[in-house]
Amino acid sequence: MMRRWTTLLTSGLLTLSAALSSCGGADATDPGGTTGTRPTAAYSVSPASPTAGQTVTFTDQSTGAPTSWSWSFGDGGTSAAQSPTHVFGAAGSYTVKLKVLNGAGADSTSKSVTIAAGGTAFSPTWVKIAGGTYSMGDHHNFVDPEHPTDELPLHDVTISPFYMSTTLVTNSEYVTYLNAALRNAQIEVRSGVVYVTGGTNPLVYTATAVPKSSILYADGAFTTRAGRDLHPVVGVRWFGAAAFANWLSTRDGYTPCYSLTTGACDVSAGTGYRLPTEAEWEYAARGGQVTPYRQFPWGDDTNADGRLANWEGSGDPWETGDIPRTTPVGFYNGSVRQKSDYNWPGAMTTYQTRDGSNAYGLYDMGGNVWQWINDWYASSYYQYCVTNHITTNPPGPASGDVFTDHGNLAYRGLRGGTWYNGGGQQFYGYARVSNRDPSWSLGPAMDGTPESSWLQVGFRLVRPDRSGSTTPRTVGLMVNNAKAFTGYTLLSPIHSPENYLLNNAGQYVHKWTAVGEPGRSSYLLENGHLIRARAMGGVGPNTGGGEGGRIEEYNWDGQLVWSYDYYSATYIAHHDF
Repeated sequence: MMRRWTTLLTSGLLTLSAALSSCGGADATDPGGTTGTRPTAAYSVSPASPTAGQTVTFTDQSTGAPTSWSWSFGDGGTSAAQSPTHVFGAAGSYTVKLKVLNGAGADSTSKSVTIAAGGTAFSPTWVKIAGGTYSMGDHHNFVDPEHPTDELPLHDVTISPFYMSTTLVTNSEYVTYLNAALRNAQIEVRSGVVYVTGGTNPLVYTATAVPKSSILYADGAFTTRAGRDLHPVVGVRWFGAAAFANWLSTRDGYTPCYSLTTGACDVSAGTGYRLPTEAEWEYAARGGQVTPYRQFPWGDDTNADGRLANWEGSGDPWETGDIPRTTPVGFYNGSVRQKSDYNWPGAMTTYQTRDGSNAYGLYDMGGNVWQWINDWYASSYYQYCVTNHITTNPPGPASGDVFTDHGNLAYRGLRGGTWYNGGGQQFYGYARVSNRDPSWSLGPAMDGTPESSWLQVGFRLVRPDRSGSTTPRTVGLMVNNAKAFTGYTLLSPIHSPENYLLNNAGQYVHKWTAVGEPGRSSYLLENGHLIRARAMGGVGPNTGGGEGGRIEEYNWDGQLVWSYDYYSATYIAHHDF
């Protein structure tokens, strides 16, 4: 067999080479036909310089009347269509092979297709946010008429260090995930809605289900609507954000956090990506501005000229276009933006932004899209934290408020405001750093209107910083997995008068301070009272340690209700009573 290589096209980042095989008959790997003309494989590629996330069309140009086609795209994808389309989820070089066949024989050809990075040059950046303590809640007496008490009381919260993406997750990033997950049969599309394979929780809506979605699905591939690569992904549900976090964790060598069936994620352990807790989100959004506390990520400026953040009525170049009226991530950085770079729908040729980032370098923390957080929404959670002394890395409530007039369901929380603020500048309150919002109002009706279809909702991720110490941890919460009993643990440490009720995050939700050392035993009654054995010391027989001698009952507020001495010269309670 002789093999001849011919360079067909060289243009920019795309280089195509064709391998043509000829041995005077059929392809050497296929049986030759006895009648007719063996086909000759050939095809073209469009566009000439494809980018990641873009639909690439492969047009069959074979001669000899082939009757079947077999494509291999070099990234695990295949097709039997005559002229298929395909989306490459990541930049790189891929060998695309076409094999054609008819009754007389077969032929094949291969081309090396180089895929450039999608859209305008962009790479997400992660910033390390040092841990610290701040006072969480509304410091400006702003009263939200729909849920006026959910930002109070003010309470001190201590946050451990973590990394956060400076920008929201883009359509381009999310489509890369979708195509990778589809190739690995991890997701499926039903009526335009993406699900985990065999699952019931919606991940994201494509334009088939929600016509104004920026994510398209056709011919077994996901793409982004033209000009929307660097806009934040919208139409994504909470489980869709969790699924992306798991995929990104696996890609980058971390352990995924989420169960995509239950949504469980242990925020106190692991190193993988996840959604921020509500306390982490607010801490990051404030950017260290605590002397005094400010209303917005950038300060107290109310964005009256609309050039700090994307709110309704801000006059940005996408406001005259179709919904969702998002702006590209990081758009508001103080630069003069050019229509030639973005092809925005507005008539202006330039647009002068002001820098809407905060001191941590985080963009779009006030406006553009609502951002999913890890927590359920519970209006009274702040009071719960104060009452139960939850001060370090609050994990969020175990369950959310049930909205009887919205499906009788609980909803996850949202932060940050949106391009559709529901009425213009007077509703800037949505973008305040302390504002809390349940997600029921963003769906579930998929009718294409701004307040539906989840077209205002996106997300950004965090990754815990576990590099603070190389010394193995020997105290605190060590293990919390699916085998842990759902409930609380009562602990009375040896030689300590303190008695703690602990949750599964290792935090105490209640504490009783007694008098004297414990007798190694304590119980919690149904009325919230503590029954405790107290070590009397020097009374009764010596058993070698663990003696009690007195039984005490304390009410929930730590007041001694009654006590009873129970010992003699010949007997004493040992470890229990």
